[in-house]
Amino acid sequence: AVLCFHGVNGEDGSVQGLLQLCGIAHTSCGVCASAVSMDKSITKTFLKGISVPVVDCIVATKSKVDSFLFEKVKQLGYPVIAKPSNLGSSIGISVAKNESQLAQALNVAFSFDDTVVIEKALQNCFDANVSVFGYQGKVYASLLEKPVTWHEFLSFEDKYDGAKNSMAHSKREFPFECEFGEQMQNIAKEIYSKLGCKGVVRIDFLVCKDCFYVNEINTIPGSFAYYLWKDKFDFKTLVKMQIDEGMALQKQKEKLTYLYESNVLKKPKGKK
Repeated sequence: AVLCFHGVNGEDGSVQGLLQLCGIAHTSCGVCASAVSMDKSITKTFLKGISVPVVDCIVATKSKVDSFLFEKVKQLGYPVIAKPSNLGSSIGISVAKNESQLAQALNVAFSFDDTVVIEKALQNCFDANVSVFGYQGKVYASLLEKPVTWHEFLSFEDKYDGAKNSMAHSKREFPFECEFGEQMQNIAKEIYSKLGCKGVVRIDFLVCKDCFYVNEINTIPGSFAYYLWKDKFDFKTLVKMQIDEGMALQKQKEKLTYLYESNVLKKPKGKK
């Protein structure tokens, strides 16, 4: 199965779990990597756990929006960005420059998810992305790109609204070079390996003057991020490589033992 969709029930491990139960090979990450990458709050927890730099944030739940939350955000410092925790394609994301705007941003974000990530909106920073692909036992990182947009963040329209605005056709600097380039490529490969990713993944970074942060992990990037691999493969070749890798991984899984015969339930008494 060639998986090429985004968002809840597609990119969060749900379909991947169904395919796994059915013994069907696919081109994407497994259940765990997909679920972790889809949930922004859990993504940050994972990245912090492997000492990868992330932007400071506050996790808010719909049942606990009170003055204490707004005070915590005030301490974090405006402007902030409010993001539904389990949603992709920049849907429901708003920038808030004060408490009034934050209340509106939360109202929008909570209409899409019960959990919202509120993170510091960094100033004078820009997006830079790198794709990672595991193939035949090796992990490869693409060259970097710098998306070009007039918005404060890449909106849904920037990414998908019409062929000219899609991620594959939007304006970008590619290849993009910066002083952190090699370090970002290495971190992207580390994330891919430690999270157990499969197929083509895109890691999105925020680059500032003296540092950088990992922003998101996209387990099914738009257009399979083929535009980041065009110096190595054309689109057809990249898709075929993903299919071949998915088939090979499924054959490996089929060699594993998942059943263990036991008569423990037939015994009158058991030990804990």
